[in-house]
Amino acid sequence: MQTESDSLKSISLNILFTAKTFQELSHVISEFHAFLSNNGFTVNQNFYQQKPAFINLLPQYASEIKEISSSQQIIPLSSLATSFPFSYQNITDPKGFLLGVIDKNNGFCTFDINLRTSERTNSNMFIIGTSGSGKSFTTKKMIAQLLLKKQKIIIFDPEREYQTLTQKFRGSWIDTGNASSGTINPFQIFASIDENNTNIAQHYHFLEEFFKLTTPDLTGKQLSILMNLVKKTYLDKKIVSFDKTLKPSQYPTFSSLITLINKERGLSSNSPLISLDLETLSLLFNRFAKNNEDSFLWNGPTKISLSSQLTTFDFYTLTQSGNKRIFNAQMFLILKFIENEIRLHKASKSPHHLTIIIDEAHLLIDRNNPIALQFISQLAKRIRKYNGNLIVITQNINDFVGDDSIKKYSTSIINNCQYSFFFKLNEEDINSLNTLLSTNKLTENECLALSIAETGRCLFKFSNKKRFWLHISSSDYEKELFH
Repeated sequence: MQTESDSLKSISLNILFTAKTFQELSHVISEFHAFLSNNGFTVNQNFYQQKPAFINLLPQYASEIKEISSSQQIIPLSSLATSFPFSYQNITDPKGFLLGVIDKNNGFCTFDINLRTSERTNSNMFIIGTSGSGKSFTTKKMIAQLLLKKQKIIIFDPEREYQTLTQKFRGSWIDTGNASSGTINPFQIFASIDENNTNIAQHYHFLEEFFKLTTPDLTGKQLSILMNLVKKTYLDKKIVSFDKTLKPSQYPTFSSLITLINKERGLSSNSPLISLDLETLSLLFNRFAKNNEDSFLWNGPTKISLSSQLTTFDFYTLTQSGNKRIFNAQMFLILKFIENEIRLHKASKSPHHLTIIIDEAHLLIDRNNPIALQFISQLAKRIRKYNGNLIVITQNINDFVGDDSIKKYSTSIINNCQYSFFFKLNEEDINSLNTLLSTNKLTENECLALSIAETGRCLFKFSNKKRFWLHISSSDYEKELFH
């Protein structure tokens, strides 16, 4: 009642039965009485009050029966207003799939994430729950259904949760910490979501941030020298503006930059101080030279394709390495790559949606470098305009709270998600979740129910004013498929 802003009314409903014979009439009345009794309704046959009851059923106002009726049932006002006092609550999207059963009355939830109405303004989704609560199964269930609809899906997978599923659906699985899966050249100019704002100056800014991540020991002076050399590498390739017709092989690489750094070191015109900085740059960037430790990820033309209907970026190798420098830089680069894909998807005018799924999102949060969180926040706000949707999944909401710099992005992500699935949570996570919810916070009863929810049962926030308990359905085939 609190979440749906509904009211309760105590009403009585009068029903007139008709039949061709007395025996048929008796049978119909008997069956209907049994139905009402089984559903908790009190039945009064209005003995000795048939006349006022009959008059009350005619298309005229009569108040007599209201005074004498002793059989009343409490129902929501919305059910009374729509004249369906016995109906079950159902979600029946025309192109939806069976997501689960609504808890309070065994109604069905046939759900279409892409449906837009005045009440459902975007298709973003936030899923949270402890390990084993059912959030991964629910996500995989949605992935399978969206693939059947020919929807394109890109997954960020820090825990190697989707490798088997990707292989079963013949998708593209990319180990972001292994060169055998392909490289992304940071020197290639990738368009931003808004192509009108894409230019080479913007790309230089991107490279500057990328160098700060890969080479944090750079001084401000060395970074300025480096960026001047970067610009020269593009001039040598005759690249002076953003040109989407260029092939990946036509862009500079780290080898190009290292060659230029060493060339500048050999010029006699450089002052001793500049020569010292160039020597430092040569030492620092030697790790990107061919066959050295960082070259396997970034030195060479881009060789990763997103042509598959399902693509999974697996970050497990990077997360297990514990190398924050490499992880943050690779994440920054892939996010830029994905941004370009979102733009290309819209430009293709495909009738199918693009879904970005970010699993274990708490692992992508770095308080000292919130690049991933900023990207997710911006994507949640803007992807609706690009025929896409975003699904964010986590089991640790506490990392989303953090300090104010983190919290502002986290709150933005949750508030820009049309749908939320809250599976079982511990008390600390429930308190953190309520902190992030700007409106319609969880009630005391909902908090208690979340703390003891069984696997597969969740609180489904369908809109700002509507949420209900849902049992996620699971067929034997789905259990086998997602194993």
